[in-house]
Order: sequence, then structure tokens, then C-alpha cells
Amino acid sequence: MQRNKTFFKYAAYLLLASGLFVLQFSRGVSISIFGFKCDYFIMYTVAVAMFEGMTSGAVFGFFAAFCVCAVKGGFPLGYLLFYPLLGMLTGFIVEIDFRRHLLTALLFTVTGSVLYDAFAYLLNGAFIGIPSGEFLRDLMLSLPANVILSTLVYFAVLFTRRLYGEDNLW
Repeated sequence: MQRNKTFFKYAAYLLLASGLFVLQFSRGVSISIFGFKCDYFIMYTVAVAMFEGMTSGAVFGFFAAFCVCAVKGGFPLGYLLFYPLLGMLTGFIVEIDFRRHLLTALLFTVTGSVLYDAFAYLLNGAFIGIPSGEFLRDLMLSLPANVILSTLVYFAVLFTRRLYGEDNLW
């Protein structure tokens, strides 16, 4: 019985990732807050790593990187390293000393988004020539959007865990 619950829980996580994929990359369907589209897969990787641990965070981070690479292209090695590493580090740090609540998810999501945007700026923006003032302005304006959408993804993962009987979160 426990194997069936685990299977359905991970299937629900993949279904959630599919929904986030549609929201992230479909035209006309994607959600933008304050004119900014957030990276849902950073939020997804952080939320899964918080609740499932380091190994699952890395595996679902790799799955998220594969989804992003399939659409964006660009520097696939950067995506394939960033998302699993973010999931693994989040799972590791949460297992050591953090509680699994919304503020922790927001902390890791905002940190991951800032690191992602900084790496993207260094790899892409430095070659294109985007002025640093625009980069910092866009980064600061996108943080509220990341916080709002991260809250929704966090509760979706929490609901999935509760749905399949994982009540001992702390």
C-alpha cells in the first residue's frame, strides 16, 4: 500500500511539473506579475527538495533542467548543472537545520532566482551588452513576482504530500 502512495505522489509531482511547463512556455497562457515571467522550475525544484530531501531534489531538478533545455536551448550544461545542484543543496540544508515552512521556501526560491539571474546575466547579458542598471532594476522588480508564485507552488507541493498521507512534515 505504501508503494502505491509513493508512486502516485511522484506521479502527481510529474503532473504538477507538466502544468508548470505549460504555464512557463505557452504563449497566451503564461502568468506574468508586474510584467515579469518567473521561472516556475526553480520554485518547483526548491519545493520538492524541501519536502522530499536531497536525492529527490536533485532528480526532480534534473527533470526540470531537461524541460527547460528542451525549450530554451542556449547553455544546456548550465541548466543541467544549476537545477540539480539547487535541488541537492536545498534538500541538504533543509535536512540539516531548517524547518519546512513557507518562509524557508521563499528564502531558497528568492536565493535561487537571484543566482539564476546573475549567472544568466554573466553568461548571456555580458556578451549582448545589457547595461548593469537595467539588469539590477529587472532583478529587483522580479522578486515580488517570485515570492507570489513561489507561495502557490509551495502549497501545491504541500497539498500533494498531504493528499498521499505524508502528514509528518516536521
